[in-house]
Amino acid sequence: MVKAKTLQVVWHSKEPVYSVDFHSNGQLVTGGADKEVKVWEVSRGGDGYASVRHVSSLTAHLSTVNCVRFSPTGNHLVSSGDGGEVLVWEPQEWGSGGGAPPRRALGDEAEGEALWRRCAALKGHGAQSDVMDVCWAPDGTALASAAIDNEVILFGWGAKRRGEHAGRFKNHKHFVQGVAWDPAQQFLVTQSADRTCRVYALKPPAGGRKNKVSQYLLPAGDTARDLYCAHTLSRRALAGGCTGAGAAADGGGGSKGQTQPLFADERVPTFFRRPAWSPDGSLLVVPAGVHKSSAEGRELNTAYVYGRGQWGSPVMHLPGHPKPVVVARFCPVLFGRDDGMAAQQQQQQQQQQAGEDAAEGGAGQAAAAHPIDLPYKMVLAVATLDSVVLYDTQSTVPLAVLGHLHYDSITDLAWSSDGQYLAVSSRDCYCSIAAFDDGELGTPLPVDTLPAHIAKRVAAAQRRAEPLQPPTAATPGPGRPSAKKAAAQAATASKLALTPVAQPAAAATPGAITPATAQPLPSAGQAHVRPADTAASPSCRKRIQPEALPTALAASKVAAGVRPTELPAAVAAAAQQQPAAKKQKRIVPQVVGPAPAVVGDSQQANAEPCSHREPLAPAAVEAPRRQVPEAVGSQAGSDAMPAAPAAGPKPVRRIVAESVGPPAPFSAAKSSLPAESAASGKTGAKRITPTPLRAAQATSQQFNGAASQQPAALPAPCELSRDGVPPPTGRRITPVPVGAAVALPPSEERTGTASAPRGIAALAAALGAAAASTRGKQQIEQLVELENEQELQDLLGERLQFGTAGLRGLMGPGYNRMNAVTVQQTTQGLLRYLQQREPEQLQAGGIVIGYDGRHNSREFARIVAACAVAAGVPAWLFSQLVPTPLVAAAVEQLGCAAGVMVTASHNPAAYNGYKVFWSNACQIIPPHDAGIAAAIEAELALWPLPPLDGPAYAHELVQDPLQLVSETYYARLKCQLCFRGAEANAAAPALAYTALHGVGTPWLLRAFSEFGLPAPVLVQQQCQPDPDFPTVSFPNPEEGEGAWRLAFQAAEEAGASLAFANDPDADRFAVAERDMQQPGAWTCFSGNEIGAMLAEWVLRNHCQRRRQSGQLAEEKLAFLASTVSSCMLGAIAAKEGVHFEQTLTGFKWLGNQAIKLEAKGYVVLFAFEEALGFAMGTIQRDKDGISAAAVFAELAADVYARGETLAQHWQALRQRYGAFEYRSGYFVADRPGLSQAVFARLRSAVPSSLGGHAVTAIRDLGTGVDTGQPDGQAVLPWQAGDLMITYSLGQDAMITVRASGTEPKLKYYLETFCRDASQSRQLADQLEAAVEQELVQPQAHGLKRPQA
Repeated sequence: MVKAKTLQVVWHSKEPVYSVDFHSNGQLVTGGADKEVKVWEVSRGGDGYASVRHVSSLTAHLSTVNCVRFSPTGNHLVSSGDGGEVLVWEPQEWGSGGGAPPRRALGDEAEGEALWRRCAALKGHGAQSDVMDVCWAPDGTALASAAIDNEVILFGWGAKRRGEHAGRFKNHKHFVQGVAWDPAQQFLVTQSADRTCRVYALKPPAGGRKNKVSQYLLPAGDTARDLYCAHTLSRRALAGGCTGAGAAADGGGGSKGQTQPLFADERVPTFFRRPAWSPDGSLLVVPAGVHKSSAEGRELNTAYVYGRGQWGSPVMHLPGHPKPVVVARFCPVLFGRDDGMAAQQQQQQQQQQAGEDAAEGGAGQAAAAHPIDLPYKMVLAVATLDSVVLYDTQSTVPLAVLGHLHYDSITDLAWSSDGQYLAVSSRDCYCSIAAFDDGELGTPLPVDTLPAHIAKRVAAAQRRAEPLQPPTAATPGPGRPSAKKAAAQAATASKLALTPVAQPAAAATPGAITPATAQPLPSAGQAHVRPADTAASPSCRKRIQPEALPTALAASKVAAGVRPTELPAAVAAAAQQQPAAKKQKRIVPQVVGPAPAVVGDSQQANAEPCSHREPLAPAAVEAPRRQVPEAVGSQAGSDAMPAAPAAGPKPVRRIVAESVGPPAPFSAAKSSLPAESAASGKTGAKRITPTPLRAAQATSQQFNGAASQQPAALPAPCELSRDGVPPPTGRRITPVPVGAAVALPPSEERTGTASAPRGIAALAAALGAAAASTRGKQQIEQLVELENEQELQDLLGERLQFGTAGLRGLMGPGYNRMNAVTVQQTTQGLLRYLQQREPEQLQAGGIVIGYDGRHNSREFARIVAACAVAAGVPAWLFSQLVPTPLVAAAVEQLGCAAGVMVTASHNPAAYNGYKVFWSNACQIIPPHDAGIAAAIEAELALWPLPPLDGPAYAHELVQDPLQLVSETYYARLKCQLCFRGAEANAAAPALAYTALHGVGTPWLLRAFSEFGLPAPVLVQQQCQPDPDFPTVSFPNPEEGEGAWRLAFQAAEEAGASLAFANDPDADRFAVAERDMQQPGAWTCFSGNEIGAMLAEWVLRNHCQRRRQSGQLAEEKLAFLASTVSSCMLGAIAAKEGVHFEQTLTGFKWLGNQAIKLEAKGYVVLFAFEEALGFAMGTIQRDKDGISAAAVFAELAADVYARGETLAQHWQALRQRYGAFEYRSGYFVADRPGLSQAVFARLRSAVPSSLGGHAVTAIRDLGTGVDTGQPDGQAVLPWQAGDLMITYSLGQDAMITVRASGTEPKLKYYLETFCRDASQSRQLADQLEAAVEQELVQPQAHGLKRPQA
């Protein structure tokens, strides 16, 4: 019996383990997030469980190791990792002379001895491209790597082309997460998060090459250049749709009818999608599949199986997994057939189904014959995120299900060469090993009984292949076949190693068509070996497209409405319609299936009709956890309950596959399994089998007590839905091939009118009533009809949260999206809250509303105005696109109770937002955010709105503030911040300006005109608003050269030295300067550098102006900065006698703190945050990219007039105020909970040092702790659960990590301040690496690096 357990050893310094592989000498190699490749010896103890001993660690990687793979000969090891690393290793004692590596006995190596040395580093992927998977060619002369740069690179590894690029594929449009090479070297398969699997094939040889050596016999390193993308597997036809090849391959081009994606999208929480070829090359298993039996059905997690060369559609699938499939691996050993067991199982299945049909009062469809027919048996392991399922190619149910092994997702699988061990790696920092007894999986076939080409492929799979020897001469010798003979061997090698075998007459389905080339089955227990004459028969070598079996045809007839009693005639009629030639040529072997259904005992509450919950991870593990799948020997008619566990020590947890009955109507059962899916059991003393579907059978220990309390008439808990409702029948769920998966008996067919799941139904109905006039109503109704719970939950399961940043999210239908309904409900809640808090100011001043150029911004703004009119509140609605700072200025100038700006700032085009300013012209802070959110929840019923389709300003309550506010804004800007006259500014250096498709262009041109500055050179492609942002991926000047490219080009063409940029709503400002020493090089100044230069300029000129005007009275001046911004502003303030304070991140805090300082008599000259936000003077209390651009242009004019550059001016400031070195960056947290997991770890395991430097103080604004304060309490405002921690490293450095409140990012900020600039830079480099490796650990938490 298989014995599996998680080995409680320190595998990779408590870091995730991402890959495993076995060498033919029994050694196991692993790769993980600790940047090491480790070698282990595997042995088996007296209890039958596997154990490991560390042998050596390979430490050449600089980043996380994602994949490790031994070459087919075992002479080399390749490892890939983050940063584009692909390293090749060879044994220490084995050099370039060839030959096999030494194979040591267990215990020969000393602990930590490095048995492998790095022999090559393969270059090709960029430094930002994580290489997720690698594979070797079957002959070891080439290897392929797949990376997140969407590329696959082929490297030669032959004697003459070692390390050279043999090919590069850029067909995928998203991360490439898996790659597999065909054992016959004819195909290469890659799988990507773009929901496709691409098949690369060798180009057919040119005609007239009969006397040349076939390309299939040439080394893969020589033929890799001939690979081309021949097929793209992406979609399959649904019921009633097309059935041609186009439905599944090449995107379904030319096909008609409904189709369904074959694979899950990028939201699957895994880094890997690792496909696998069978060792004989006849089958390909592709993970991450999703399957729907019909358009009205639900998506199931599955893996698809393709027959070799049959890329039109998959021949079977493996449904029933609660979680996505991430990796598949075949056992490299071929086993003899067990026909006796197969016949017994088929007979048992037929008897049980006949009983079920009789119980239902009618005849049912015939049981599908097993469509696989190989002369041997193969074993397959499929890993989902939380379990491992074993199948063989002769049975219709899993051999075993290994669950509850790991607390985090599984990442890789590996079989030992002899099939005795199966290793499993996981992100929970541990590996598991399943050990099999001799003969447990079957009787291994001797190599000499296999055809020569199959034996060669199996040897490669077992890492025992012989190294290729270079040809010595063109003349055939004693050991070298002639070219003609080699070509004949190649033709044989390219065929399938499959023998057509007839089914016994007794088991044949009525009306079945028997292949003319069939051979009789051997007796039970005999290994089925192909006879020599059969192997040589031309009819056997003929490759025929697999056709539907009679049973599958019968199933399709049932689906089409043909009664079961008419099936034999229908089958016969269908057989007569087949071409005569195909009747004689039909060959069964390439059809594999059907798929077993229920795999995995850890049923998920939202996926399976089970009444139990997933067991929680224990707080402490006292002993290694052992999971032993047990053989269940209960007879078919047994109704006895299993005995309750005896008192005493906790028994070993049983890991069994649980059978699940067909779901009740969708409203009751909510099952993710189709009615036709299930698992059945096998019988036998030593078979690892799932639990049979019996009413009285408890399927695991946690059900023992509950099942005993069930009335006798009720089914077992495993058959109950989550609502406790038993299914209508006890029909066993039978796995079926894909082509017949849509066949349901009429009594069990689900319709599109079934009610939606509980909770979702109420939300859908509410939205249906609320969204009667929105374009999203039809989409919601369609999702309800299709019972798409996942998409409905995303759209309706929770409300878009209102916070201090207002609303920001994707546009679309649903409460979790920005749309007309959510905007109206938010405005209703805002007005109700204002009526409670500011009733007089609301009636007198009303609210002001602005909008930018994004999709739907104008429509949303008019809805806000209509809500105000409906409430009798005055509305100031701008008549054209405006920058965000103008709304803040309007609130103060007009005395409004609030301001609303419809914008998503610099988010991508699919987003929009709703920003709220309070009556003090600052963004809202607590408790207003919570108060408004509560008011929104209390005011969800939509008000009837007055029509504003025509001119909105025709209504007496609506006015346009544009001219009044803009004139006052520019007058104050010129009066307060223009320090040089127009004559001096006329000589300012030429510069280029980009608005990044935003609203800034006319406003900046007016500001420059007021200052007397020459008009900038406009970037024509980006100067006008465009909601699609066609020229940039992210319309944010912080993103680097991708956003600056066109501005640099325009500046160089015009001979300009500077480039300015605003973000789309013009509240941020950025500047770059041309490097005159290096042609084409530009320096992009950071927000901290721009802030320091602006602060020094404003302070110096403000004081000079006061002195020149005779104002000698002492003035209390102040600077403000966010806590994650550079401390250089504090150094300037300290040296110049200016009061300085820090606030939390965001101008909502900076603006409100400025008001408090003004109340104390301070003049706040300048406030900034490192994210390119600057508030100049007292014009307003929010960041303003327009005023910052005008002031900085004047500063640049002054610097250039002195004969300096901005870079030189910046270095002069550093020499005067301190050599501060600042770094910042972020990781993408594109799924909920990722950032929270990082902070949970940081709070549970507090670091005492970072990068080798002691942590002297920690400030956690999520707990209110600040160890740097005398009382240990944080001075800055804090809120429980906030994600922001600051680490102080003495007087030399400070590091902050925080989660963004407006973007899916986890950001970090660090600053060093040494006396010497080079020391500051060196320390910053060291600490930046520590942030990733010690603090954030992105690979362990599923975070991603930003794409360049």
